[in-house]
Amino acid sequence: MDLAPLSSVLTMQRILIYGFGPYQQYTSNITEVLLRSMKLPRNVFKEVFEVRFSRRMFENTFETVRPDVILGLGQHPRARKLRIERRTYKRDHPAQARFVNLSLPHTSETTVAYDAGNYV
Repeated sequence: MDLAPLSSVLTMQRILIYGFGPYQQYTSNITEVLLRSMKLPRNVFKEVFEVRFSRRMFENTFETVRPDVILGLGQHPRARKLRIERRTYKRDHPAQARFVNLSLPHTSETTVAYDAGNYV
């Protein structure tokens, strides 16, 4: 997947896209496969994390990249659709959680989840 044509739109901010490696009985994780195949503009960074919770591994990446926008990708073992989790908040002010306004087409392949949970 080549996102280079979007570079003029994306150059305004530092963007981090992250996914995860294999876990449990899964020998691959679609998020890792997707990230490794992406050609991205210079201001877009990608990271594949191990599937084990370590707040520090996230914080280290966030401190290094200093992203304005963070897009986390995840693989759900029972999901049949692409799910967009749209709850966002500032790490320093979690009480100010708000929803990202997304206008997405309703299709048989996508759904919107309203909260990503509290993994991180």
